[in-house]
Amino acid sequence: MDTVIDYEKRIRRLQQAINAAGLDSYVAVKSGSISYLFGVFAPWRTAVIVPKQGSPVAVVWNKDAARLIQETWMEDVVTWTDKTGGFAETVCRVMADRGFEKKRVGLEISIEADRIAPGILYGFELDGFRSILKGSEIVDATHILDYQMVLKDPAEIAILRQVAAMADAGVYAALQHLRPGITETELIGFAEYEMRRLGSEWFWSVTGGNEVGSGYRTWYEQGITQPATGKIIQYGEMVIIDVHPMYRLYFADFALNAVAGEPSAAQRKLANVWEKAVALLVSNMKPGATLDEVARQVSGYLKKTEYAERYSKNFGHGIGTCSRIPHVIREGDGTILEENMVLNGSVHVYDVGVGGMRLEIPILVTPSGGEPLCKIPLELHVRNSERRIW
Repeated sequence: MDTVIDYEKRIRRLQQAINAAGLDSYVAVKSGSISYLFGVFAPWRTAVIVPKQGSPVAVVWNKDAARLIQETWMEDVVTWTDKTGGFAETVCRVMADRGFEKKRVGLEISIEADRIAPGILYGFELDGFRSILKGSEIVDATHILDYQMVLKDPAEIAILRQVAAMADAGVYAALQHLRPGITETELIGFAEYEMRRLGSEWFWSVTGGNEVGSGYRTWYEQGITQPATGKIIQYGEMVIIDVHPMYRLYFADFALNAVAGEPSAAQRKLANVWEKAVALLVSNMKPGATLDEVARQVSGYLKKTEYAERYSKNFGHGIGTCSRIPHVIREGDGTILEENMVLNGSVHVYDVGVGGMRLEIPILVTPSGGEPLCKIPLELHVRNSERRIW
């Protein structure tokens, strides 16, 4: 793809937000933030320092510096090692050397602005910042860039469509190879090969990479993670396939469900309820609706079914250069949806002894409702050698 990302424009937008918040600088350290600002995949401890005016500076680990310096758009890149005093000390020294003001420093301390997840700085690193910047006010400013990343521009949407197509192809490949007797690890291998073939550069690994859960591994209470194992998939078992390709630093997160053989009546019943809940989620994701309203529509329906105590209360999360950005679609969140937001919708319903159904899919907010960026039908896919639907 020839889509061009305007990284300098991103810096200017962030600087406007920094000034509006009364900060002198912003220190980004989250992986998603680094990808968003730095424009290069940097798996080691990295920081991007953005002053309220002027050019940003990146601080990278010296062992990966040669590659990063060559691939980033940024011109000012400094390396850190233990010999330079470590990560926090190097960041603070760079700020002093560049003459950045440090009265109020914004630092990414928590994963999400609503603090539902733990921080991503090690305790000793945060202590280091506080010790070196003891004359400064350190502000948890994570939300500033998080909220900038929620609303997508046309270039981002184009890339998200491309990586969603890779996720489609991966899930389709897995469905084509699903049969009794295949292992979970072999099944996900077919998906991974297809996504790599089409250009996936990496797979989001927080959950153990791409996932497959079959049989009893689909109905864990509140379960949202099933890294593939050597378990052999048996006839009649429900199967969750969940893939996370990355393309140009942007991720897709796509989960669908199948059955290896003919589904039972109980499995069909579970699937029908899940499919109706999914339709409610997608149709209600339109500009002007709050996340609370979307969650209540889905939850209100599920509470009237026999699965009232067997579904996840979170119905989605942010997606972009990371899945650890706002927002979480859940009751009580008054965030108003805007056109061109992209969130990863999620519906997980399970029935012990029967199976589990999971949706994970990037959804673009449009005036007429949500547009799923992955296009495989959102239903239970039956893989029966005598009556295949594909």
